Amino acid sequence: MQEKISCVFPFARIGEKAAGITPVLTFDCEKLPVKATLNIAFYFICLKKDVTYTLWFDITRDGVSIIDNSWDREKIFKAEDPSSKPDELAVGLNANMPQIPFTDEGIYTIEAKLFNMKNKTLIETHQSYFKVKLKIGVE
Repeated sequence: MQEKISCVFPFARIGEKAAGITPVLTFDCEKLPVKATLNIAFYFICLKKDVTYTLWFDITRDGVSIIDNSWDREKIFKAEDPSSKPDELAVGLNANMPQIPFTDEGIYTIEAKLFNMKNKTLIETHQSYFKVKLKIGVE
């Protein structure tokens, strides 16, 4: 099977444990515009041993990026999973994005692209969605 982006989602940290995360579907904001920390989890399946990958991602609203090129939105990595077959590695990466500018309520998109770093070939794309809204009773 070809390498796949299994899932992508924004999350909140729960407690001190590394595995203590919970997906976030809606960001309830007390005011807009606001700059918020956005944690993003990226999970992959069927990665290959000894292959270097590049993950590129963007955050958009209505097809327009809300982050500029000063953000570190490219991750270079090799998959490691000693309990899997060499062509079925399952791994996850997290990105912490402080000060993401949310200007309006609405649906936002996280777009992810996985590349083979050696030959720059696009392997897989994936999109995930979340909502930003004002808390009820806040003006």
